Amino acid sequence: MLSVCGIICSKCEFFKSKCPGCYVISGKSYRTKKANRKICAIYDCCVKQRGLDNCGQCREVPCELMKSYNLEGISDEQHLANINEQVKRFTASIEDFCPCESTFCSYRGNCRKCYESHDDIKSLPVCLR
Repeated sequence: MLSVCGIICSKCEFFKSKCPGCYVISGKSYRTKKANRKICAIYDCCVKQRGLDNCGQCREVPCELMKSYNLEGISDEQHLANINEQVKRFTASIEDFCPCESTFCSYRGNCRKCYESHDDIKSLPVCLR
């Protein structure tokens, strides 16, 4: 599953143990708390302020906020490479979309926008919301 910014949640060592995913906790991850913030700035910008499902829906991606939001303490070069990978992940195949044009979520049984049930889908794709 993908977070709002395109990070693969399931590959994170803290997923499930400390963080169930940014949609579940409304952008208030342990990393955000560690950085003395109330809410993830990227989640706030994308979901709260712009009403988008993910950064891939924004015409400004990758934006300066994404580029400046390095909580990992990695080199600038690696951080930029990570952002480029995150941006690539926003490309979904047509089968990943609900009729309401939102994308399915791997940890929900329904669409985030229209609440239509997708329980009949055997293998839900990654969450792009």
